[in-house]
Parts: sequence; structure tokens; C-alpha cells
Amino acid sequence: MAVYKLHEESICYRDLKPENVMLAAHGDNNTVKLIDFNTAKYINKFATYKTFTKVGTKIYQDPVINQCDEYCAFSADIWSAGILLYQLVTGSNEPHFGQEWESVSPICRNLIEKLLNTNAYKRPKAFQVLMHPFIKMSVQEYADYLG
Repeated sequence: MAVYKLHEESICYRDLKPENVMLAAHGDNNTVKLIDFNTAKYINKFATYKTFTKVGTKIYQDPVINQCDEYCAFSADIWSAGILLYQLVTGSNEPHFGQEWESVSPICRNLIEKLLNTNAYKRPKAFQVLMHPFIKMSVQEYADYLG
């Protein structure tokens, strides 16, 4: 949700990683918050979606950043979200899609595969990620889904 809000305001975060994600407790409600906006950048959507600065933490960085002179920073944020989600559900640092991948539910795998599409232009936009069935499921629905 935080990445979606930033993208809606034409801001690319560019350093999504666990160290920059905080959980704020408010009674029975918890809110996920992003911190450290040093690498965030306003991108004029009407001029270009691209940026040239190579920033971010290597393990979460979109491979396109080091392959091209310019890249879509919005899509790079989506890649980073995919790496972060992969880590959360497998406990593994880098996607290997090996044995730990087999224990991930098909609906979650589907989302991660979309987020980590090597073609940056085929990755979903932040609003599309929020519409994915895995994101829209409640905890109870997911438990029921897993059986």
C-alpha cells in the first residue's frame, strides 16, 4: 500500500528492503510504514517514467538498473517488492526457486513471479498488485485456501 501511495504521487522509493519497513502498532491495528526516503525521487509522469541514477541496495535492485543507462524507477520498486515478498515467504535471501519455493502457495507464487518478471514493462503497476488475489485475501481466507 505504501508503494502504491508513493507511486500515485509520482514518487519512486528506490530502496525497498526490510530495514526500511517498520510496523507501527496502534492498539489492535498495525500499520506498515516506510522510512529512509534518501533515495526517493519525484518522477514527472508527463515527461518520462525513467531515471538514470543507480541507487538502492544491490540484493533488492532491479537487474535492469545495471544493464541500461535509464530505467523505469516505478517498475524497479515493484521488483524490490517481489524480492521482499519472496524473502518473507521462503526465508531465503535471493530467489532460487528451488526447494523452498515448492512450499509457497500457488497464489503467492503467481504474485511473486509477476513482480519478478525480468521484462520490466510486463511487471504489474502498484495498483494492479493491490488487486491481486493474494493481496486481497484476508488471513482467514488464506488459511482456508491452504486447507
